Amino acid sequence: MTGRIISYDPKYKKAFYDITMAWLSKDFTVEPQHTEMLTKPEEVLLKNGGEVFFVLEGDEVIGTVGMKNHGDGVYELTKMGVTDQGKGKGYGRLLGEAVIERFKTVGGKTLFLESNTILTAAVALYKKLGFEMGEHPNGGEYLCTNCYMEWRGDHEK
Repeated sequence: MTGRIISYDPKYKKAFYDITMAWLSKDFTVEPQHTEMLTKPEEVLLKNGGEVFFVLEGDEVIGTVGMKNHGDGVYELTKMGVTDQGKGKGYGRLLGEAVIERFKTVGGKTLFLESNTILTAAVALYKKLGFEMGEHPNGGEYLCTNCYMEWRGDHEK
């Protein structure tokens, strides 16, 4: 694994959109809130105390993930994606760990994600990172999700 994680850089904004839309549009219906977050990460994520991380090989973006601040110490890991060429190299894990580290740094209380069980590799990764299945307290934001997970601490390192 030769990738490196960086925080949001506007020159990679299109990669955040492209990488996420590649997997999202393949398996699901793209919802308005997806498009808004992907086209306006500065407003939807960064302005409110969230983050976007990129994993780079050289200067090429191989993966992305967002961290959305919902207020009151509640954060969401969202829109994680890795390109086909980056799959199997541990980049998803690096991205997840970057979100978890930032969550700890800001003193967050709850870190959650919404996913779909058809994304078996993603759900398995989330479990390895310390996320556990639970009931969504608000019923969920996305129509395409059928599982809610909260981070409960480091598991396999």
